Amino acid sequence: MDWIARQVLRFRKTIITIFAVAIAVFGTAALTLQINYDMTQYLPADANSTKALNVMKSSFKKDLPNATVMIPVNGVAQGKEYKDKIAKTTGVEDVMWLDDSVDLTKPVESLDQKTVDSYYKDGHALYQVTVESGDEQKAVSALKALATNAKTGESTVAVVGNAADMASSQKMALSQSSYAMLLLVPIILAILIIATRSWVEPLLYLATIGASIVINLGISSMMGEISFISMAVVPILQLAVALDYAVFLSTAYTAARETTASSVDAMKTAMKKSATSIFASALVGIFAFAALIFMNFKIGPDMGWGLVRGVVVSYVSVITLLPALTVAADKWIQKTHHRRFLPSFTRTSSALVKIRIPALIVIVLMVIPSYLGQARNSFIYGSGDAAAGSTIAVDTAAEKKIFSTDNTLVLLVPRGDPAAEKQLDAAIKPLAGVKSITSYATAVSNQVPPQYLGSLSDNFYSKDYARIIITVTTKSEGDAAFRLVRQVRAAASNLYPGKQTYLAGESANMYDMMNTVTADNKRVDTITVIAIFLILLILFRSLILPLIAIVTIKSAIFINMAIPYFMGTELSFIGYLIVSVIMMGSAIDYGILLLDHYLVERRTMGKIPAMKSALKQAIPAMFVSALILTLAGITLGVTSSNAIVAAMGWLIGRGGIIAFLSSITLLPSLLLVFDPLIPKLSLKLTFYKEISK
Repeated sequence: MDWIARQVLRFRKTIITIFAVAIAVFGTAALTLQINYDMTQYLPADANSTKALNVMKSSFKKDLPNATVMIPVNGVAQGKEYKDKIAKTTGVEDVMWLDDSVDLTKPVESLDQKTVDSYYKDGHALYQVTVESGDEQKAVSALKALATNAKTGESTVAVVGNAADMASSQKMALSQSSYAMLLLVPIILAILIIATRSWVEPLLYLATIGASIVINLGISSMMGEISFISMAVVPILQLAVALDYAVFLSTAYTAARETTASSVDAMKTAMKKSATSIFASALVGIFAFAALIFMNFKIGPDMGWGLVRGVVVSYVSVITLLPALTVAADKWIQKTHHRRFLPSFTRTSSALVKIRIPALIVIVLMVIPSYLGQARNSFIYGSGDAAAGSTIAVDTAAEKKIFSTDNTLVLLVPRGDPAAEKQLDAAIKPLAGVKSITSYATAVSNQVPPQYLGSLSDNFYSKDYARIIITVTTKSEGDAAFRLVRQVRAAASNLYPGKQTYLAGESANMYDMMNTVTADNKRVDTITVIAIFLILLILFRSLILPLIAIVTIKSAIFINMAIPYFMGTELSFIGYLIVSVIMMGSAIDYGILLLDHYLVERRTMGKIPAMKSALKQAIPAMFVSALILTLAGITLGVTSSNAIVAAMGWLIGRGGIIAFLSSITLLPSLLLVFDPLIPKLSLKLTFYKEISK
């Protein structure tokens, strides 16, 4: 680090210039960043629902319906008129309605009432609509404008489904990310002013981390697209995590500057003293976040690479740009000194040491039921229900009141066996949750050759496959929905033994997502723990210290994840998995900092005074770091209308507090209890030998 420090300070003006150019280049690229809002595109390629979508796109001219549109009508004739208008709407690829299943030249009363009620009921028409990918926002807006209340001018059209969800996400994602940043930055600035001794230093921190965030987003743009979840989460987490490195360096610089006349010499000393802590924190973050890359559900790699790049870019920025800016602004830093706002934490440190045994007992009593509770959580695998009062929630409630229809499944089976198709229709129709089936057999008749029906037969037959559309009343996920997916797939497999059948639709996607992320959880958790253990093993050259640190953070994770179970609320599984990794990668910094101080102090004093001194030195940085991480999470939770992002935010925010409390209670208790074993299970580590009285 000595050589790096000399080169950084020698070429500090050049470094500032290089970063200015990089910000301009990557900032421009970031403006063109493509954001993917379709969660289904992140499912594994070998998932049945993924294959179903690929087969349907390659075999059929028309895609799967991704929205239901309900409009009040005066009879089936007007219902048919609205169908024609929907078909001509910008972004609409296809629309299906009652006339695709029955002959409307016959009286409605003589038709199959169950089929009619699926599309026309109580003066309302319900259409199955296919919106083209990428045009969701335009199409939904145009559909909402098809019919309005004459008195109020408000739309009387309800649009529900994946297309409506994506349109909402597209509309809100960028504005909410910007709002989250605008809300968070002033709060962090205030925290940093309290934590530092100069009014100027916090601005340097934010400039450095801001530069790294812009560069990371620019790199993401150059490499392709990112998911809307990564776009919402990665920049804020990068800000929260990378500020730790800046605080470590600045704290060391402030201490060195008090005894050193030259700002350059003080920075050299600070860079050398803080090098190990910064590098260790960055390395742990890199390997913890890299565990997400091994997920089969591709949201993991998408976010994992973003976070890994963010840590690397932030680390480079902190050890190059921040020293250069700090030395350049040293005159202003010295002129804007203010008194210390944070307390010394001397009494707090003594109190924590005194209550170590009761604290250990209480935490153990909390961890055991928490471990059991978090394993029994009720999970959601998609975005969950829309926020109360939102347009989607209102439209969903309106459709449910009339039709009770939430979902559509599309079954693809090999073409060429009309008898099997009829049998399949008969097997599926009685299943709980199935409202109607639209296939060639139900819409026309297997006795009429498809070649005589032109485009109508194209809705149901391709060269190799027959398409069956199943309208269901289940939610997109949950026990009932997943049971129905298994039953439909089983029925198709039984009637087409040895042949490949495919099931597409939101419930099929959620079912495959559940199976994928459940398997991912064990893999990612194992990789994260092993990676962090090995890093801490190398850093501390100890077998027991990594175990103590990991137990501390895992205990915090168990408590955090058990809260939804004890509150009786559902938990996003994707949030559960990713936040567990994030807590391991960021909150472990608290343990590293306290361990480092304790080992230094333990060489020259007994375990009790050493722990008091270590806590006194570590708590200020731990408190600031945890507070920033907590507020970053809460900001995500408050500002995001997307259920997954909001859930992740609340988990991160709550997790930051719990990890901090665990690190200043459980970790000291474990270190003091196992103090006699630490030198014996560590390489070349000696402790001060206390003289017994």
